[in-house]
Amino acid sequence: MKDARPPFEDAIRSFRKFASDNGKPTDFLWISQDCVRVVLGRVWIFCPDDLVGDRYAERFYESTRSGESSIKLIGIKEMGSRYIVGVEKMPAPPHHPMQFYMSLHKSTNFRVRYVTNRLVWTLLHCFPSFSRRDRRIRDQISLNRSIDRSLP
Repeated sequence: MKDARPPFEDAIRSFRKFASDNGKPTDFLWISQDCVRVVLGRVWIFCPDDLVGDRYAERFYESTRSGESSIKLIGIKEMGSRYIVGVEKMPAPPHHPMQFYMSLHKSTNFRVRYVTNRLVWTLLHCFPSFSRRDRRIRDQISLNRSIDRSLP
């Protein structure tokens, strides 16, 4: 099967055009697994300003590209003039191998809150996140298959 996953730079260029063509901002704010928590039906993002760079996104994208998984760049929600985005690894199987996808959430049924205080972030971990709604939101933003900042 032909590999349809372009290098990261080309993928970002395509995704910026895709976002722009759909009226979304092209200044991206990359989220990763360790900086997002879903609690009480809300998505909490820790220190969004630290996530502006795409170093971890590129590393995760390219490490996924070295295998057979498909890759999806996903736009999640607007934050002022920025757009919260992530990279989703889509393992093969069950997904087709080596494909490149882009998607934008048209409407979200969750609120995004930003946390800059480490104490508040730590306290959020005290709340259980087992509700059906929280699981559905985590699935919508593909949190379990998104950027892992612990990659070398």
